[in-house]
Amino acid sequence: MFSKFQISLLVATVAVVTCVVITAPALDANYTNLKAAEKQSKLQQLNVASKYDPNHLTFESTVSFIAKALNILSGAWGALAFTRQSDELPAGRMKILHPYGVCGTGEWKITADSGYTGLFSKGSNLAVTRLSHAAHPKIGSFIAGLAIKTLFDGKPSINFHSIKDFTGQGADQNFFKSYVTTALPPPAPGLLQDVVLKGALFVFDQSLDAISSNRESKQRPGEPITLPQYEAAAINHDGSVVANPVEPWSVTFVPVAGLSTPSDSTDDFRKHLMEVKPFQSASPTAPVAVYQIQVQGDPKDSPKTIGTFSVTSPLYASKFCDEGLFFRHQTLRNPSGKGNSDKPRRSF
Repeated sequence: MFSKFQISLLVATVAVVTCVVITAPALDANYTNLKAAEKQSKLQQLNVASKYDPNHLTFESTVSFIAKALNILSGAWGALAFTRQSDELPAGRMKILHPYGVCGTGEWKITADSGYTGLFSKGSNLAVTRLSHAAHPKIGSFIAGLAIKTLFDGKPSINFHSIKDFTGQGADQNFFKSYVTTALPPPAPGLLQDVVLKGALFVFDQSLDAISSNRESKQRPGEPITLPQYEAAAINHDGSVVANPVEPWSVTFVPVAGLSTPSDSTDDFRKHLMEVKPFQSASPTAPVAVYQIQVQGDPKDSPKTIGTFSVTSPLYASKFCDEGLFFRHQTLRNPSGKGNSDKPRRSF
Protein backbone atom coordinates (compact mmCIF):
# COMPACT_ATOMS: atom_id res chain seq x y z
CA MET A 1 0.00 0.00 0.00
CA PHE A 2 1.39 3.41 -0.92
CA SER A 3 2.10 5.91 1.83
CA LYS A 4 0.38 9.30 1.85
CA PHE A 5 3.70 10.85 0.86
CA GLN A 6 4.08 8.53 -2.14
CA ILE A 7 0.54 9.28 -3.28
CA SER A 8 1.18 13.02 -3.05
CA LEU A 9 4.29 12.61 -5.21
CA LEU A 10 2.31 10.80 -7.86
CA VAL A 11 -0.42 13.40 -7.92
CA ALA A 12 1.97 16.35 -7.93
CA THR A 13 4.01 15.03 -10.84
CA VAL A 14 1.12 14.27 -13.12
CA ALA A 15 -0.63 17.48 -12.05
CA VAL A 16 1.63 19.38 -14.43
CA VAL A 17 0.35 17.22 -17.28
CA THR A 18 -3.35 16.69 -17.00
CA CYS A 19 -6.44 18.47 -15.91
CA VAL A 20 -9.33 16.14 -15.98
CA VAL A 21 -14.63 16.02 -15.55
CA ILE A 22 -17.68 14.33 -14.46
CA THR A 23 -20.11 16.69 -16.19
CA ALA A 24 -19.74 20.19 -17.56
CA PRO A 25 -22.18 22.91 -18.59
CA ALA A 26 -22.16 23.26 -22.36
CA LEU A 27 -20.52 26.32 -23.85
CA ASP A 28 -22.19 27.67 -26.97
CA ALA A 29 -20.81 26.33 -30.27
CA ASN A 30 -19.95 29.94 -31.14
CA TYR A 31 -18.04 30.47 -27.89
CA THR A 32 -14.55 30.68 -29.45
CA ASN A 33 -15.72 33.46 -31.77
CA LEU A 34 -16.85 35.67 -28.89
CA LYS A 35 -15.01 38.75 -27.66
CA ALA A 36 -12.64 38.19 -24.74
CA ALA A 37 -14.92 40.17 -22.42
CA GLU A 38 -17.89 38.03 -23.45
CA LYS A 39 -15.96 34.84 -22.79
CA GLN A 40 -14.86 36.05 -19.36
CA SER A 41 -18.43 37.02 -18.51
CA LYS A 42 -19.79 33.67 -19.70
CA LEU A 43 -17.29 31.61 -17.72
CA GLN A 44 -17.88 33.67 -14.59
CA GLN A 45 -21.65 33.35 -14.98
CA LEU A 46 -21.29 29.56 -15.04
CA ASN A 47 -19.01 29.75 -12.02
CA VAL A 48 -21.37 31.91 -9.95
CA ALA A 49 -24.51 30.05 -11.02
CA SER A 50 -23.13 26.75 -9.73
CA LYS A 51 -21.30 27.98 -6.62
CA TYR A 52 -21.32 25.84 -3.49
CA ASP A 53 -22.43 26.95 -0.06
CA PRO A 54 -19.10 28.00 1.53
CA ASN A 55 -20.30 26.69 4.89
CA HIS A 56 -21.07 23.23 3.51
CA LEU A 57 -18.13 22.34 1.26
CA THR A 58 -17.67 18.62 0.75
CA PHE A 59 -15.36 16.22 -1.07
CA GLU A 60 -15.53 12.54 -1.87
CA SER A 61 -13.96 9.80 0.23
CA THR A 62 -10.27 9.03 -0.18
CA VAL A 63 -11.08 5.45 -1.20
CA SER A 64 -13.25 6.64 -4.08
CA PHE A 65 -10.72 9.29 -5.05
CA ILE A 66 -7.81 6.82 -5.21
CA ALA A 67 -9.89 4.40 -7.26
CA LYS A 68 -10.57 7.13 -9.80
CA ALA A 69 -6.91 8.17 -9.79
CA LEU A 70 -6.02 4.86 -11.41
CA ASN A 71 -7.52 6.31 -14.59
CA ILE A 72 -4.46 8.49 -15.13
CA LEU A 73 -2.38 5.46 -16.07
CA SER A 74 -2.96 6.08 -19.77
CA GLY A 75 -0.96 8.17 -22.21
CA ALA A 76 -4.02 8.91 -24.30
CA TRP A 77 -5.85 10.14 -21.21
CA GLY A 78 -3.08 12.57 -20.34
CA ALA A 79 -2.53 13.70 -23.92
CA LEU A 80 -5.96 15.34 -24.04
CA ALA A 81 -4.65 17.94 -21.57
CA PHE A 82 -2.42 19.19 -24.41
CA THR A 83 -4.58 18.61 -27.47
CA ARG A 84 -8.13 19.72 -26.56
CA GLN A 85 -8.78 23.24 -27.89
CA SER A 86 -11.59 24.23 -25.56
CA ASP A 87 -12.28 26.06 -22.32
CA GLU A 88 -14.58 23.23 -21.26
CA LEU A 89 -13.80 19.69 -20.22
CA PRO A 90 -15.48 16.95 -22.27
CA ALA A 91 -18.52 15.31 -20.73
CA GLY A 92 -17.66 12.13 -18.88
CA ARG A 93 -14.04 13.03 -18.14
CA MET A 94 -13.35 13.00 -14.42
CA LYS A 95 -11.24 15.55 -12.58
CA ILE A 96 -8.63 13.43 -10.83
CA LEU A 97 -5.86 16.00 -10.42
CA HIS A 98 -6.50 19.40 -8.89
CA PRO A 99 -10.02 18.14 -8.11
CA TYR A 100 -11.06 21.03 -5.85
CA GLY A 101 -10.47 24.74 -6.25
CA VAL A 102 -11.87 28.26 -6.43
CA CYS A 103 -12.34 30.31 -9.59
CA GLY A 104 -12.78 33.93 -10.58
CA THR A 105 -11.88 36.53 -13.17
CA GLY A 106 -8.49 38.17 -13.46
CA GLU A 107 -6.10 40.36 -15.40
CA TRP A 108 -2.73 39.41 -16.90
CA LYS A 109 -0.64 42.59 -17.08
CA ILE A 110 2.95 43.06 -18.24
CA THR A 111 4.48 46.42 -17.33
CA ALA A 112 8.22 45.95 -17.93
CA ASP A 113 10.33 45.31 -21.00
CA SER A 114 10.92 41.58 -20.76
CA GLY A 115 12.92 40.88 -23.89
CA TYR A 116 10.24 38.37 -24.91
CA THR A 117 7.31 38.63 -27.28
CA GLY A 118 3.56 38.08 -27.24
CA LEU A 119 1.97 37.82 -23.83
CA PHE A 120 5.35 38.61 -22.28
CA SER A 121 5.52 42.05 -23.91
CA LYS A 122 3.93 45.16 -22.41
CA GLY A 123 0.16 44.96 -22.39
CA SER A 124 -2.72 43.20 -20.67
CA ASN A 125 -5.38 40.53 -21.14
CA LEU A 126 -8.64 39.61 -19.51
CA ALA A 127 -8.34 36.25 -17.78
CA VAL A 128 -9.97 33.58 -15.68
CA THR A 129 -8.10 31.82 -12.89
CA ARG A 130 -8.35 28.70 -10.73
CA LEU A 131 -6.52 28.22 -7.43
CA SER A 132 -6.48 24.59 -6.37
CA HIS A 133 -4.87 21.79 -4.37
CA ALA A 134 -3.15 19.23 -6.60
CA ALA A 135 -4.41 16.27 -4.60
CA HIS A 136 -7.33 15.16 -2.48
CA PRO A 137 -7.47 17.32 0.70
CA LYS A 138 -7.08 14.26 2.92
CA ILE A 139 -4.17 12.69 1.05
CA GLY A 140 -0.55 13.64 1.52
CA SER A 141 1.15 17.01 1.43
CA PHE A 142 -0.59 20.27 0.54
CA ILE A 143 0.35 21.30 -3.02
CA ALA A 144 -0.90 24.72 -4.11
CA GLY A 145 -1.65 25.02 -7.82
CA LEU A 146 -2.38 28.02 -10.02
CA ALA A 147 -3.98 28.00 -13.48
CA ILE A 148 -4.46 31.17 -15.54
CA LYS A 149 -6.50 31.41 -18.72
CA THR A 150 -5.76 34.45 -20.91
CA LEU A 151 -8.59 35.34 -23.29
CA PHE A 152 -8.69 36.76 -26.82
CA ASP A 153 -11.30 38.01 -29.27
CA GLY A 154 -12.20 35.14 -31.58
CA LYS A 155 -9.17 33.00 -30.68
CA PRO A 156 -8.60 30.04 -28.33
CA SER A 157 -7.23 30.85 -24.90
CA ILE A 158 -3.60 30.51 -23.84
CA ASN A 159 -3.12 28.98 -20.40
CA PHE A 160 -0.49 28.81 -17.69
CA HIS A 161 -0.16 25.94 -15.18
CA SER A 162 2.09 25.97 -12.16
CA ILE A 163 2.90 24.27 -8.87
CA LYS A 164 6.06 24.60 -6.79
CA ASP A 165 7.49 21.10 -6.63
CA PHE A 166 6.79 17.43 -6.03
CA THR A 167 6.76 17.36 -2.25
CA GLY A 168 4.41 20.22 -1.39
CA GLN A 169 4.41 21.95 1.98
CA GLY A 170 3.29 19.23 4.35
CA ALA A 171 0.40 20.14 6.65
CA ASP A 172 0.89 23.88 6.09
CA GLN A 173 -2.22 25.11 4.24
CA ASN A 174 -1.11 28.70 3.66
CA PHE A 175 -1.91 28.85 -0.05
CA PHE A 176 0.45 31.77 -0.59
CA LYS A 177 3.41 30.37 1.30
CA SER A 178 5.59 30.05 -1.78
CA TYR A 179 5.96 30.70 -5.48
CA VAL A 180 4.64 28.37 -8.17
CA THR A 181 6.31 27.76 -11.52
CA THR A 182 5.91 26.22 -14.99
CA ALA A 183 9.31 24.50 -14.68
CA LEU A 184 9.54 22.29 -11.63
CA PRO A 185 12.80 21.80 -9.75
CA PRO A 186 14.52 18.44 -10.05
CA PRO A 187 13.51 15.86 -7.44
CA ALA A 188 16.01 15.16 -4.69
CA PRO A 189 18.26 12.21 -5.65
CA GLY A 190 16.59 9.95 -3.13
CA LEU A 191 13.15 10.70 -4.53
CA LEU A 192 14.20 9.45 -7.96
CA GLN A 193 14.32 5.98 -6.43
CA ASP A 194 10.70 6.25 -5.39
CA VAL A 195 8.64 3.79 -7.44
CA VAL A 196 5.59 6.07 -7.43
CA LEU A 197 7.55 9.04 -8.73
CA LYS A 198 9.13 6.90 -11.43
CA GLY A 199 5.69 5.65 -12.38
CA ALA A 200 4.33 9.19 -12.59
CA LEU A 201 7.17 10.33 -14.83
CA PHE A 202 6.57 7.30 -17.02
CA VAL A 203 2.90 8.26 -17.39
CA PHE A 204 3.93 11.81 -18.27
CA ASP A 205 6.25 10.51 -20.99
CA GLN A 206 3.51 8.26 -22.33
CA SER A 207 1.17 11.27 -22.55
CA LEU A 208 3.74 13.17 -24.58
CA ASP A 209 4.42 10.14 -26.77
CA ALA A 210 0.69 9.98 -27.50
CA ILE A 211 1.05 13.46 -29.04
CA SER A 212 4.16 12.50 -31.00
CA SER A 213 6.48 9.55 -30.57
CA ASN A 214 9.27 11.68 -32.04
CA ARG A 215 10.83 13.29 -29.02
CA GLU A 216 12.51 15.90 -31.19
CA SER A 217 9.13 17.06 -32.48
CA LYS A 218 8.28 20.68 -31.74
CA GLN A 219 4.63 19.64 -31.39
CA ARG A 220 5.23 18.43 -27.83
CA PRO A 221 7.14 19.47 -24.68
CA GLY A 222 10.75 18.38 -24.81
CA GLU A 223 11.11 17.02 -21.28
CA PRO A 224 8.92 15.98 -18.36
CA ILE A 225 7.63 18.64 -15.95
CA THR A 226 8.79 21.71 -17.89
CA LEU A 227 5.97 23.29 -19.88
CA PRO A 228 7.06 25.25 -22.98
CA GLN A 229 6.05 28.90 -23.25
CA TYR A 230 6.30 29.29 -27.03
CA GLU A 231 2.54 29.53 -27.62
CA ALA A 232 2.24 32.44 -25.18
CA ALA A 233 5.11 34.23 -26.92
CA ALA A 234 3.58 33.64 -30.38
CA ILE A 235 0.37 35.62 -29.84
CA ASN A 236 0.08 39.35 -29.12
CA HIS A 237 -2.26 40.76 -26.49
CA ASP A 238 -4.74 41.67 -29.24
CA GLY A 239 -4.72 38.14 -30.66
CA SER A 240 -2.54 38.88 -33.68
CA VAL A 241 0.32 36.56 -34.60
CA VAL A 242 3.89 37.41 -33.58
CA ALA A 243 6.24 37.34 -36.57
CA ASN A 244 9.31 36.06 -34.72
CA PRO A 245 8.36 34.71 -31.29
CA VAL A 246 10.89 34.77 -28.49
CA GLU A 247 9.79 32.83 -25.42
CA PRO A 248 11.17 32.56 -21.89
CA TRP A 249 12.24 29.20 -20.56
CA SER A 250 9.92 29.44 -17.55
CA VAL A 251 7.29 31.58 -15.85
CA THR A 252 7.14 31.87 -12.07
CA PHE A 253 4.34 33.40 -10.00
CA VAL A 254 5.38 34.93 -6.69
CA PRO A 255 2.63 35.86 -4.19
CA VAL A 256 2.54 39.55 -3.35
CA ALA A 257 3.56 40.50 0.16
CA GLY A 258 0.86 40.31 2.80
CA LEU A 259 -1.31 37.62 1.21
CA SER A 260 -1.87 34.48 3.29
CA THR A 261 -4.38 31.90 4.43
CA PRO A 262 -4.18 30.07 7.79
CA SER A 263 -1.22 27.68 7.98
CA ASP A 264 -2.53 25.43 10.72
CA SER A 265 -6.19 25.20 9.75
CA THR A 266 -7.95 21.87 9.29
CA ASP A 267 -10.84 23.54 7.46
CA ASP A 268 -11.32 23.28 3.71
CA PHE A 269 -8.67 25.43 1.98
CA ARG A 270 -11.32 26.72 -0.45
CA LYS A 271 -13.22 28.40 2.38
CA HIS A 272 -10.12 30.30 3.44
CA LEU A 273 -9.40 31.47 -0.10
CA MET A 274 -12.93 32.80 -0.43
CA GLU A 275 -12.53 34.60 2.91
CA VAL A 276 -9.43 36.60 1.92
CA LYS A 277 -10.83 40.10 2.41
CA PRO A 278 -9.17 41.84 -0.56
CA PHE A 279 -10.57 39.19 -2.91
CA GLN A 280 -14.12 39.71 -1.66
CA SER A 281 -14.18 43.27 -2.99
CA ALA A 282 -12.15 42.69 -6.17
CA SER A 283 -13.62 44.03 -9.41
CA PRO A 284 -12.46 45.10 -12.89
CA THR A 285 -12.13 48.67 -11.60
CA ALA A 286 -10.51 47.56 -8.34
CA PRO A 287 -8.19 44.65 -9.23
CA VAL A 288 -6.31 42.94 -6.43
CA ALA A 289 -2.72 41.94 -7.24
CA VAL A 290 -2.08 38.33 -6.27
CA TYR A 291 1.14 37.30 -8.00
CA GLN A 292 4.20 38.96 -9.46
CA ILE A 293 4.97 37.48 -12.88
CA GLN A 294 8.63 36.50 -13.29
CA VAL A 295 10.43 34.98 -16.27
CA GLN A 296 13.73 33.22 -16.92
CA GLY A 297 15.33 32.83 -20.34
CA ASP A 298 17.64 30.11 -19.14
CA PRO A 299 17.65 27.72 -16.16
CA LYS A 300 20.76 29.51 -14.87
CA ASP A 301 19.26 33.02 -15.11
CA SER A 302 17.88 34.93 -12.14
CA PRO A 303 14.10 35.48 -12.39
CA LYS A 304 13.03 38.88 -13.75
CA THR A 305 9.79 40.51 -12.60
CA ILE A 306 7.82 41.79 -15.59
CA GLY A 307 4.25 42.28 -14.36
CA THR A 308 1.40 41.16 -12.15
CA PHE A 309 -1.56 38.85 -12.16
CA SER A 310 -4.60 40.27 -10.37
CA VAL A 311 -8.05 38.96 -9.53
CA THR A 312 -10.96 41.13 -10.64
CA SER A 313 -13.82 39.32 -8.88
CA PRO A 314 -14.47 37.37 -5.71
CA LEU A 315 -13.35 33.73 -5.86
CA TYR A 316 -15.95 30.96 -5.67
CA ALA A 317 -15.91 27.22 -5.14
CA SER A 318 -18.39 25.86 -7.64
CA LYS A 319 -19.47 22.88 -9.69
CA PHE A 320 -18.35 24.56 -12.91
CA CYS A 321 -14.99 25.45 -11.38
CA ASP A 322 -14.41 21.81 -10.41
CA GLU A 323 -16.20 19.95 -13.19
CA GLY A 324 -16.42 22.20 -16.22
CA LEU A 325 -13.61 24.69 -16.65
CA PHE A 326 -10.68 23.37 -18.70
CA PHE A 327 -7.16 24.80 -19.02
CA ARG A 328 -5.30 23.30 -21.99
CA HIS A 329 -1.56 22.95 -21.39
CA GLN A 330 0.82 24.74 -23.71
CA THR A 331 2.36 22.14 -25.98
CA LEU A 332 4.36 23.62 -28.86
CA ARG A 333 8.05 24.47 -28.85
CA ASN A 334 9.83 27.02 -31.00
CA PRO A 335 10.02 25.45 -34.49
CA SER A 336 13.38 27.15 -35.10
CA GLY A 337 14.97 24.73 -32.67
CA LYS A 338 16.79 27.67 -31.08
CA GLY A 339 14.11 28.79 -28.64
CA ASN A 340 14.42 28.93 -24.88
CA SER A 341 11.84 26.15 -24.59
CA ASP A 342 14.49 23.77 -25.94
CA LYS A 343 16.95 24.44 -23.13
CA PRO A 344 17.07 21.27 -21.03
CA ARG A 345 17.31 21.52 -17.29
CA ARG A 346 17.69 17.85 -16.53
CA SER A 347 16.95 14.37 -17.80
CA PHE A 348 15.31 11.37 -16.20
